[in-house]
Amino acid sequence: MKSGTGEKIKSSVKEWFRKLPYNFAYFLLHGGWLVFVLFFLDLGTKLGLEAYYGGEETNGATLSLLWYGNGKNILGIGLVYNEGISFGKFPQLRPFFTAVSVIVGLVLVVYLSYHFERKPWHLRYALYLIIAGDFGNFIDRAFYPNGVIDWIAVGNDDWPTGLSYICNLADVFLSFGLVLLLVSLILSSIDQSKEEKEAVSRAKESKAKTGKAKDDADELKDLKDSLNNSKKGDGNDGEK
Repeated sequence: MKSGTGEKIKSSVKEWFRKLPYNFAYFLLHGGWLVFVLFFLDLGTKLGLEAYYGGEETNGATLSLLWYGNGKNILGIGLVYNEGISFGKFPQLRPFFTAVSVIVGLVLVVYLSYHFERKPWHLRYALYLIIAGDFGNFIDRAFYPNGVIDWIAVGNDDWPTGLSYICNLADVFLSFGLVLLLVSLILSSIDQSKEEKEAVSRAKESKAKTGKAKDDADELKDLKDSLNNSKKGDGNDGEK
């Protein structure tokens, strides 16, 4: 019994790995390519800005794209190396965050490869953004000794802590991906609720039709019984 179960598991695992390349190729051809476009866009901008600044940190914006007052930055470009997560926190946990990034990214890619067709478009694109952002920062954490390259400078020293920061495109992709994921979950919940209500409504209609059919059948049976009794009564009268 145990041997048979083990063989089934072994066969299922082999089949899973056999289908993986084909499912992954299908995933790439039907939208997954966007992950690579976003990934290389993030990588290209990081390398370009690092070369532009010669690897020297600016600790803020040196070129403002949006500003107010006397040149106070709203959105600009600079260069900072981040060894931790948001705002440079927990640099000592860099190996942990590196491992988490690659595991999460691979799990999401495999998940989409096998469940691509059954997922709504908004969930797929949310995961595309998350995967691209995840792998974008993974590359920096894994292979850049200085850490993640951040270059999009938001705010200035006059802004409250937390509203003034510097990030990269991978962070932007992750943020938008998480927002879209939340929206997707809400939409999916609404759709599921509608489907459940429709299923209940169909069940009630079916029950009502079944009940009506039963009542009709009972009426027909009563009518037949009445006719039979009437014929028997006529026969008895004739015999008399």
